Amino acid sequence: MNRLPERFESKYLLDQMAYRDLRAALAPVFRLDPYSRRAHRGRYLVRSLYFDTDDYRAYFEKITGENIRTKLRLRAYAATAEEAGFVNVEMKHRHGKMIHKETERIDLDTYAGFMKTGNWGDNDSPVLAGFEFKIKTLHQKPKVLVDYRREAFVSRTDSRIRISFDHRLSYAMSDRLFPSQAAFKSEMGRFVVFEIKVGEDDLELIHRMVREFDLKAVPNSKFANAIEHTQTTLWN
Repeated sequence: MNRLPERFESKYLLDQMAYRDLRAALAPVFRLDPYSRRAHRGRYLVRSLYFDTDDYRAYFEKITGENIRTKLRLRAYAATAEEAGFVNVEMKHRHGKMIHKETERIDLDTYAGFMKTGNWGDNDSPVLAGFEFKIKTLHQKPKVLVDYRREAFVSRTDSRIRISFDHRLSYAMSDRLFPSQAAFKSEMGRFVVFEIKVGEDDLELIHRMVREFDLKAVPNSKFANAIEHTQTTLWN
């Protein structure tokens, strides 16, 4: 199990010119993280399968700004199971402005078994147990896929400070992490999502970046955008 420390996240939507200017300005104080250093053009695929109820309770909790909420997702770093090799089971908790994430890495057989039965089988992982409990008690199902290419950086002086640029966001309705076919939509493909992740002691970094680069925070949940771009029945 991997329980990441609590952190603050801020997200900003950039056009291509703003992305290039900001990336160049930050290069002296940030370096590519190990995953981006190994990836083509410094960008690696992130694929997430998000869960929600049939009446989209998690989505509406997000857009109405509920103070305490949890997102459930399965995540891989490739478009096929063979390329991915493993899957991350993730619960992302928000309490006010503070976020923490719990992750458990599983093999493909365990993933396949869960998708078939809704159970993880015998295990001693509190993350898997918590994930399964929430799925069953909240009656959540896999609803939507989100794909993007992440260009991630860490501070040259403090590896706890992370920033990332997420490119080529696309969305598809799916009940599988690795569907044989998926009709991806990419209405936001020309934009880049810039994220800053810091601990409580480094909040001044966010404020300084916002002031220096005139960043404008906008509601920009990849999960919420995916629901809005794919689940058209919500507004019919």
